[in-house]
Amino acid sequence: MANNWAIIIGINHYEHHPERQLKYAVPDAQLIYEFLSPQAGFDPDQILLCLGDEQYKTRPNYPTYATLLRLLNRDLHPSRIGQIDRLWFFFGGHGVSQNGRDYLLTADSLIEDIELKIALPIDEVIASLRTHQTADIVLVLDNCRQLQGSRKLSAGEVGKQTVELAHSRGITTIFSCDYGQYSYELETVQHGAFTYALVEGLKQHTLPDQLEQYLRRRVAELNQRRDQVPRIRVEPAAKALQPLLPNAVTTADITVLVSQATKAELEEDFETAKQIWWEVIEVAQSGERIQEARTAIDRIDRKIARSSGARSVSEPAKPPQPPQPLQSPQPAPLTGSKQDFSPAVSPSPAISSQPAQPSPAPVPQPTPAPTPAGAQQYANRSAVARSARRIPSVNQTSVVQTATPQQWTRQLFLKWAGLGSAGLVTAVVGHEIFKTTDPLDVSVAAPKYTQLNEKIANGLPLWKVDFETVTVDKRGRVKKRFAKQATFFKEDLGNGVILEMVQIPGGSFKMGSPETEKGRYGNESPQHTVNVPSFFMGKFAVTQAQYQVIMGNNPARFKGENHPVETIRWNDAVEFCVKLSQRTGRTYRLPSEAEWEYACRAGTITPFHFGETITSTLANYDVRTGYRSEPEGEYRRQTTKVGQFPPNAFGLYDMHGNVWEWCQDHWHANYQGAPNDGSAWLAEDKNAFRLRRGGSWSSEPRDCRSACRLSDIPVNRLSDLGFRVVCVPPRTA
Repeated sequence: MANNWAIIIGINHYEHHPERQLKYAVPDAQLIYEFLSPQAGFDPDQILLCLGDEQYKTRPNYPTYATLLRLLNRDLHPSRIGQIDRLWFFFGGHGVSQNGRDYLLTADSLIEDIELKIALPIDEVIASLRTHQTADIVLVLDNCRQLQGSRKLSAGEVGKQTVELAHSRGITTIFSCDYGQYSYELETVQHGAFTYALVEGLKQHTLPDQLEQYLRRRVAELNQRRDQVPRIRVEPAAKALQPLLPNAVTTADITVLVSQATKAELEEDFETAKQIWWEVIEVAQSGERIQEARTAIDRIDRKIARSSGARSVSEPAKPPQPPQPLQSPQPAPLTGSKQDFSPAVSPSPAISSQPAQPSPAPVPQPTPAPTPAGAQQYANRSAVARSARRIPSVNQTSVVQTATPQQWTRQLFLKWAGLGSAGLVTAVVGHEIFKTTDPLDVSVAAPKYTQLNEKIANGLPLWKVDFETVTVDKRGRVKKRFAKQATFFKEDLGNGVILEMVQIPGGSFKMGSPETEKGRYGNESPQHTVNVPSFFMGKFAVTQAQYQVIMGNNPARFKGENHPVETIRWNDAVEFCVKLSQRTGRTYRLPSEAEWEYACRAGTITPFHFGETITSTLANYDVRTGYRSEPEGEYRRQTTKVGQFPPNAFGLYDMHGNVWEWCQDHWHANYQGAPNDGSAWLAEDKNAFRLRRGGSWSSEPRDCRSACRLSDIPVNRLSDLGFRVVCVPPRTA
């Protein structure tokens, strides 16, 4: 049996807070214990069960603050139990957030005047777990995501705290609900809805993606459409196709792995395909599947050899040549393996008047022949493969500051030329001169503005803008560039602050996501046709300057006049619309959920309006979790100025990432019964959760998709939550 350990905590009784008593946290912990031992490969003697109820007070593992610290830092220390393969930490009970940290409430936790006196910080739990450098760690948190104090972390931020701590195998965090949500107990099953569904799900799916889809669907069924959306965060992303419990792998898991490996091979992503086939070898029970995997690995090696010409598969592959501008000399080939492709190599070639000098020939380095491997060997292979796929990110600001006359790219030329009111001719010239082969250059020509004779009500003139947008493939490479045109009007808010409102033409679209879309959530179903009338929408999310002019204050955490305003409650956004309407004489409001998705998609059906994946040159989001095969990029950790990235085909900016955007609608668990005319879907309970769309600077890629829909409490203030406005003024000649 593998050397697996677990700490399982369930707390019903809170000594200093009788109002916080729970009924089923202890039964939940017992349910997890019964599942892990023995059917999931855990020895009962290696499971530390901590039950927090009055009848268990005399037990040595009663979950007080001091007891849990002892278990984490002494009893489970590597010096006592040696190297372990797998480490699970389950907590069922209350949790709060205060001043940027998440805490678990122990049986003796004390809270006075919203100040925590005794509580267990989750980041300290994670640091203790990570002392086991070779262990696969799974952190399961079944607690509400309540706010206690000045700021609340998102459900993903606990996982983000872990990234800063070095660990060779990574960590998977399973949350019972999203932030601002509650984790419900059910009399019908005498368990928490999440833990009950988790044990059900692990008997069918041990792959994180499949398990998460099951949890979202099943918890919604158990709660009868209450607002509780489980989330699973995997660090690093390569672990997403590693089973959480190899001893409990199901036939369905193996089928998914084989399907993903076959798909990666067809897409010529050979390294990923080999990683997945090695995973099949590790966990498959049947000799037939193992033989299938070995045959596939041999086949892929032959394909790699053929694509490399005469080079043996044991030799390192040369990194791709940087794209060359027209008429420029060819640079010397880069040497070394893909693992040596470092950020010191500029992705944009230098244009030099001197002939390129040849570099020394690469020295082949032998690579061990693939053999069936244990967990540590597989981890090493995964790390090498991930490194081989990395492409250095480009800090555009630093490039512009240090560029010399010999380092021109299309993007730098456009910045240098200052294309704006200079006119379309200059933009076209710049475009033609630098229509190079660099597939990762997503920079677009500056827009050209023309005032029209037509006006809207109250005499505001309409304007026309000519602009450019791009679409990318799954690797973040530009597939096409499009010349587009949009109509808009300018609202003068005073003090030199302008609000630009873009006309969104009416039309029909499929709302929601298909079942084949990567990273989709069950609440995006069923897909349905919606007919949306024409309206005007803010070109950008409301900025801090705009909010200051209308509301007289700026609550944003990340200051900057042209940054989106955040830390905005739903009620604040509605009040802004009311005051803006009073000032202008036109009706402003928040968009409906249907209007928002229609405007975001701008006629596309891909996960993002710019194509199959997302990159940090296209949006501001958390790049640490990949989506498809895109290059690694820059995680900015805060908002960026609006309009920094290419627009969509309607001329709207930052529809993916930067800040979440409030919508009018109340939360509904799926689209059953949703309106099909583009109107907001409201509930009788006016205090129900409200919709937010678009993702943010702190969101993983799946949450930035056009179809992604999450919710929040209307009174929440978060540093990643803002809004965009809609106006429907009558047109005049």
